[in-house]
Amino acid sequence: MQVKASISPATSTQQAFINEIAPHAEIVQKKHGILASITISQAILESNWGKSELAQKGKNLFGIKGSFKGNTIVMATKEHNGVSYVGTKASFKAYPTWYESLNDHAILFAHGPSWNKDLYKGLINQTNYRVAAKALDYTGYSTDPNYSVKLIEVIEKFNLAQYDNIKEAYAEKTSDKVFHALGQVKMGEKVDIWSNPSGTKDAKLIASLSEGVSPQIEIEREVKVENSKIWYQVELFNQIDGWVESDKIEVLYSSDSQSPLRDKTAFLSNHATSKFVFDSGRTSEPAMLANSTETERHNQVMSMITLVASANFAKAL
Repeated sequence: MQVKASISPATSTQQAFINEIAPHAEIVQKKHGILASITISQAILESNWGKSELAQKGKNLFGIKGSFKGNTIVMATKEHNGVSYVGTKASFKAYPTWYESLNDHAILFAHGPSWNKDLYKGLINQTNYRVAAKALDYTGYSTDPNYSVKLIEVIEKFNLAQYDNIKEAYAEKTSDKVFHALGQVKMGEKVDIWSNPSGTKDAKLIASLSEGVSPQIEIEREVKVENSKIWYQVELFNQIDGWVESDKIEVLYSSDSQSPLRDKTAFLSNHATSKFVFDSGRTSEPAMLANSTETERHNQVMSMITLVASANFAKAL
């Protein structure tokens, strides 16, 4: 028999922190399938209610090392040298807001580490916070043997499961205009392509550009939604028509008239058939590409773009 922790009222400071990050956690749940209650409880435990020095100075709630868009914060920490823990300094990611910290953390769960993409699969689209918390125990995420127990206790004590039941409220477009431009993905950005701006009605993720790929993109429209985020309607090589976040795109050229045409030779990987699809509609087996002439390979690969396609997108190719 499962015994639930009794709900306790949060202090005014604790509730203020929950109120700050809960809307961001709900967006993360919609985007990545990680329960908001799991995200919020982890942030509470790992940042001491947002009061840790790293959280205060770098908006880093989870102690993630590295840099975020070139921004880091150096902090004293302890690391194990094989014998014991020793004091040292390390660079941690510095985020502009809580949202970037929460979203970056969720991306780790959604995409997994490079050595095991499915490591956190048990959390994705899980609807039971107890099952999701227990799933973390099998990933090695925390060395604390009681980590999941603590998460569940926090969730139940502060009634965080209420944030898992996201109301279907859609963001409204506050402006919509034609915007002819040519752009490219900013270096180091991973770009999701949506059927409509994320958060608006009927928005679905249709494809993602692999990190480090920076093709030229034709921009057709610009829309601002209620959260003040700007989205571009884009076309990629006559193959994809969708919406991307404007802050992921560097505008190279804009015009009042139609953007000039450019070489639209596309090199798309169809993950359903392992064939290569070109804008002409031809398909080519990998062996055929390998046996083509140097000139043919050059022409075909010059504007290569690798796509991580969703199942629906793969079927559409």
